[in-house]
Amino acid sequence: MKQSRHLIEARRAGILKMLKERKKMRVEELSNCFQVSELTIRRDLEELDKKGEIVRFFGGAEIREEAMPVMKFTEKEVINREEKELVAQCAADLIQRESSIFMNSGTTVLEVMKRIKNKHATIITNNAQAGNALENGNCDLLCTGGIYNSATCSFIGEYSTNLIKETFAETAVLGVNGINVGSGITTSLFQETVLFKLMLERCRGKKIIVTDGSKVGRTKNYKSADIKQIDILITTSRADPEELEKIKNAGIQVILADE
Repeated sequence: MKQSRHLIEARRAGILKMLKERKKMRVEELSNCFQVSELTIRRDLEELDKKGEIVRFFGGAEIREEAMPVMKFTEKEVINREEKELVAQCAADLIQRESSIFMNSGTTVLEVMKRIKNKHATIITNNAQAGNALENGNCDLLCTGGIYNSATCSFIGEYSTNLIKETFAETAVLGVNGINVGSGITTSLFQETVLFKLMLERCRGKKIIVTDGSKVGRTKNYKSADIKQIDILITTSRADPEELEKIKNAGIQVILADE
């Protein structure tokens, strides 16, 4: 029997409330909670996704984080600093001397730069703070230039992307705002996704994600890549253990810098 619009809207409001409380749920769980078929739940999730209230993934959905102003670089720099330093050192240990490396904007990536500045590497980046991080080292720096974003201390726009399109690198070390199996790799700034995708495409070797544990399991506004496009995730044991297990099962090597 066809359901009334009132019942449908009430159920969808209930689904949204439940997702806000639990962050993410499977279709099967929601079907049992609301005593309707999984097909009905999928339709409900599709509509909620279209409205921008949730993010669907294979077999379930999660609440979409509200769009927030992009946090300033100077504010992010002091958050989880000890974790970022551990992750950065771990990443630096993996980088070969005299290699070429794509590196995007972000505070954890900047910490990696500080630790490889004497490896005679060539760093290709849109990170406007790179020159300071590499000072008194022996690395070559190729900075994209472009439109300067004062909040993220990075370069974005056509000038930036044009340089990456003409460049290859042996390794990519990239920071993220969110990473999970369902939504992939996400960021808060749309323009950064273009550069992220290009760096992955132009990288001929290992693609490494560096992030503190708080970003694992999180979904931000804009998708940069699928999870299977990367090779290694370096984070800490503070990350959601269930999400880490899913990432491992997707074929990604997970390294916990504090272990």
